[in-house]
Amino acid sequence: MAKLTILALLALFAIAHLATAFRTTVTVVEEEDFNPARPQQRCQEQIQRQQQLRHCQMYLKEKSGRRSSVLEMSTDNNDDQEQYLDQCCQQLRNLNEQCRCKGLQEAVRQQQQQTRGGERGQTEQSQKQRIVDEAERLPSRCEVSPRSCTFERSPRWF
Repeated sequence: MAKLTILALLALFAIAHLATAFRTTVTVVEEEDFNPARPQQRCQEQIQRQQQLRHCQMYLKEKSGRRSSVLEMSTDNNDDQEQYLDQCCQQLRNLNEQCRCKGLQEAVRQQQQQTRGGERGQTEQSQKQRIVDEAERLPSRCEVSPRSCTFERSPRWF
């Protein structure tokens, strides 16, 4: 009988030990994903890792520089635009959702600066407006969230 009692106690101890082992859970949280203290800095770091959305800048440059004239349309330009768009979309997908509009706003700012001095007057303003309009639609074209971005039309842009 004593042997049976000892055996029963050992079995209970083993079951309790196994149950405890299966309840142990380890949770690892990466600080970058968890730390909400500096979201602006986190976005800026992500944007830099995506080369300041260079492909989005190139797409905006190509798209805004196009004229509606059939004579100026070429297959090469369309191919370039599609390639830049594909690469831009990939760069946007690599950003956290909350950083995408900020990244596009930075790409717009870069293109606005490059446009300065290139054209004059109404033509320059309309090109800058096309850059902003196209950038606002990029998330939808890339099928990422948010579906659109709204940028403040800064007077220094125009």
